[in-house]
Amino acid sequence: MAYAIREKIMQNLVTTLEGITTGNGYNNTINAVYRWEQTGNSLVDVPVIELNIAGEDTENSPNPYTTATLSVMIDLFVRHDKSNFSGSTDAYLITFLADITKALMTDNTRGGNAIDTVITGNSPFDIVDGQGFTGLTVIIDILYRYKIYDITQI
Repeated sequence: MAYAIREKIMQNLVTTLEGITTGNGYNNTINAVYRWEQTGNSLVDVPVIELNIAGEDTENSPNPYTTATLSVMIDLFVRHDKSNFSGSTDAYLITFLADITKALMTDNTRGGNAIDTVITGNSPFDIVDGQGFTGLTVIIDILYRYKIYDITQI
């Protein structure tokens, strides 16, 4: 099956973020990376990441290509256990932000399927004291091209 370039990019994001483990030189280990599911994803085995497409802008240029900017929200869900990290929850989230940034920027071309990946922002979830989990959202824009007549070709 020939996948659309956009799908190849999303698959690369999953693989890239699944590589965040202490064994690979990161501060933390991500237990699962999910793509958005209408029925929801399990948050039992945190820390987990869920990928959500936030939208896409396109322009039919330069001929014969469409240039697209795909916006993706990377939602990280964690539980701050003081026995594993004694600092503040904010400091704990920063260690994950550093890991996600490092992983994403290791290959900003998403396996050769994109022109560039840019981190455009991040923010913590709205948090209520005593809530069972916390997390943050990292927003990225991925610039890529595909043939106007075939979205599976670069």
